[in-house]
Formats: sequence, C-alpha cells, structure tokens
Amino acid sequence: MDLFDALLLARVQFAFTVSFHIVFPAFSIGLASYLATLEGLWLITGRGVFLDLFTYWKKIFAIGFGMGVVSGIVMSYQFGTNWSVFSDKTGPVLGPLMGYEVLSAFFLEAGFLGVMLFGASRVGKGLHFFATLMVAVVFTDVVMRYTMNRTYVFTQELEWYLFGIVYLLAAGYTMLHDEHVRVDIVYSKLSPKRKAWFDFVLLLVFFFPSCLMVVYTSWPFVRNAWSVWESSPDPGGIPARWALKSVIIIGFVILMIQGLSELIKRFYVARGWEQPTSRAKEIH
Repeated sequence: MDLFDALLLARVQFAFTVSFHIVFPAFSIGLASYLATLEGLWLITGRGVFLDLFTYWKKIFAIGFGMGVVSGIVMSYQFGTNWSVFSDKTGPVLGPLMGYEVLSAFFLEAGFLGVMLFGASRVGKGLHFFATLMVAVVFTDVVMRYTMNRTYVFTQELEWYLFGIVYLLAAGYTMLHDEHVRVDIVYSKLSPKRKAWFDFVLLLVFFFPSCLMVVYTSWPFVRNAWSVWESSPDPGGIPARWALKSVIIIGFVILMIQGLSELIKRFYVARGWEQPTSRAKEIH
C-alpha cells in the first residue's frame, strides 16, 4: 500500500479543514458574549470607552464569523467528496441535521448579526442590544449542539420566536424610515408628486388588503391558542406559546397604523401641501 494513498489524503484533508474551522466558532463564542457585555455596560454606565471597545471588537467578530462560514461550507462539501459512500448511507440522517444547522446558524443568526453590525444608527439602543444578545445565544447554542451534543428545547424555541417577534415588531419602524427593499425600474424616474400618487394607490390596493388578510386568517389560529392556553408540545419548551402567537396580529396591526400614517403623508405630498424632504428631516 502506498504511504499517501487516497484514504490517508482524504483523512488529512478533512482533519485540516475541521481543525481550521473549529478555531473560529470557539473564538466567536467568547467574543459574542464579550460584545454583549460591553454593550450592556455602555447602556448602564454611558461611558464611551465601552462603546469604542464594542465597535472595535465587532469588526473582528464579523471577520471571524465570515471565516467560520467559509470554512464550514468547505467542510460540509467534504462529506460528499471525501466520504461519498458514508454520506450516501447516512444521508437521510445527516441531510436534515445539516439543513437545520443552516436554518438556525446561518439564517437565524445572520438576521440578528445584520442588526448588530449595520443597525446601530437604524434601530434603538434597546433593540440593538437585544440583537447582540441573540447573536451570543444562537452562536453558543449551535456550537454546543454540534460539538458537545448538548442542547435545550427552550433555547431553540426562544431563538425562533424572538427572531419572529423582532421581524414583526420592526416592520412598522422600518416603514417609518422607508428602509424596506425596493426593486423597481420606473419608480425612481418619477417626480415626487407622481411617486406620492403611486405609493398612495399601491397602499390602498395591495398593502392594506394584504395586512387585513393576514390578520383575518391569523385570528382563528391565535384564538385557538388562547382558548387552550397553548404551550410547547416538547418537554422543556416555551410554556406561553399563546402569547407569542398573538404577536402576529399585534405586529400587523402596528404595521397598518404606520401604513395609515404613510397614506396621509403621501396624500399631502401628492396634493402639493407638503414637501417630502421636510417630512424626511422631521423623522430623522
């Protein structure tokens, strides 16, 4: 047998990738908790030195997180390239686990990470601190689950529901500052008055009916949860699921209230009673 046969080379390559990858999650666990501590101390004491430290280490955390994602993707591919037969036999088990990791580690954490890295000037101090805490919680939970085989149902459910709560309750605030993503070809070329009429019509035709439809279809779902005081079906899960489901209706009601405010603003601009620039300065 050759000294460097295909099996040995596959083992060496996979060992190198795993050894390189684990450095970044281990580093990020401690750094995420450190960032949450720094921001909490800044909010409590108001001392700028804590904010400066947070801003500095936040950049290093972003680099470490990115390197962990890149090396993790390579490691996932090596399951198929280096251990193809093993992956073929265990695919029904490993596939859902890797898919769950992508949903929890990448999608869920990336949402809070985006707020932490780029949302300091776009959201309030409390929400930004909350996002930093959730980055630390999600990152720690994911690494403990896949390296130490320890996890808690309560923590996993808390991550899902808090992400949903932030998304629902922040929608109206995002609409206030006109930060929702737009993909258009014609709108940017219109005059301010025509833009206002365009927004006015779309709010009436699409926005309010969509929000009302969500509230109407969600009402039986929430009402049933309240009637049985619904809690998590899993042992150790969140007990008051009925209260969390209520946020669906609360979030869309808040969004409709903000939509009504935007409708009035657009009508004023369309009639020439107000300039859009003056309203933007007032908000910001």
